[in-house]
Amino acid sequence: MTDTNRKPPHILYVEDDPNLAFATKDNLELEGYTVEHCENGLIAIEKFNNGRYDLCVLDIMLPELDGILLLNNIIKTLYNTVSGKKIA
Repeated sequence: MTDTNRKPPHILYVEDDPNLAFATKDNLELEGYTVEHCENGLIAIEKFNNGRYDLCVLDIMLPELDGILLLNNIIKTLYNTVSGKKIA
C-alpha cells in the first residue's frame, strides 16, 4: 500500500479463535489494512449491516451463526442494496 492518498481497505474479519484472530488482525494492520474483528456470526451481521467493508474474511465454523449462513446473509444484503429488491 504505497499510495498515501488512498484510504486503506476496510476488512471485516470473523474468527472465533482468539489466538488466530489476534495474529491475523495484527499482521493485516501491519500491512496497512483497517480490520474490524468479530468473534461470532451474529455480531458480524450487525457490523456488516451498519458498516462498509471492502473485504469480508469469514471462518466457516463459528458460534451463534456459522460462516455459510453469514455469507448467505451478506449476499442477500448486497443484492437488496444493489437491486433495491426485497428478499424474504
